Amino acid sequence: DHVHIVRNTGFSLWQDGLKGGPEKAAFLRTVSGLLAHLRNSVAFHLPRGEVEAIEHRIQQTTKEFRRLGTRLLNDGYWRTAAMLHRVSDQVTTFASLALQGIMVPWNSNVVERLMGTVSKRAKHKWMSWTTRGSQGLLTLLVTRAVEPRTHEQFWRRKLYGHLSPLPHLGIEVTRLEAGS
Repeated sequence: DHVHIVRNTGFSLWQDGLKGGPEKAAFLRTVSGLLAHLRNSVAFHLPRGEVEAIEHRIQQTTKEFRRLGTRLLNDGYWRTAAMLHRVSDQVTTFASLALQGIMVPWNSNVVERLMGTVSKRAKHKWMSWTTRGSQGLLTLLVTRAVEPRTHEQFWRRKLYGHLSPLPHLGIEVTRLEAGS
């Protein structure tokens, strides 16, 4: 998650003794800028089918993260350097998957909201959730958020049978004949 990478970098710098100031702000701007450049490159080049440009940006972003980590290590910020080296490949995952046709959000806001919904439902004292039930609920909520068509098809099958189309729910009015 790109939002958390910037926050974690700031926290690591704080742990390393860089509490604030222009130097810390410059490091955070660099990390944020690298991530924004990657996101913008994917958004620009993917619709045009320019795979090589995205692959180049992935390599450049990874290289720049490692280069920044080495610079931080030389400046004595070893925790932050280790963290940037560790995540240098992970921050490009969404772009690599986009090249394979798998669209993954660059942030985890959707997943965090879904987990909040699951925990809200599971915390009610009157509800008793098994592990299997919680996983089923999570699967339904994730499917509803990420793949609405699949979610709708699931409920159609569940409610109306495997092969039946949506039922006709209109009301048909008939009139009794006089004398019947």
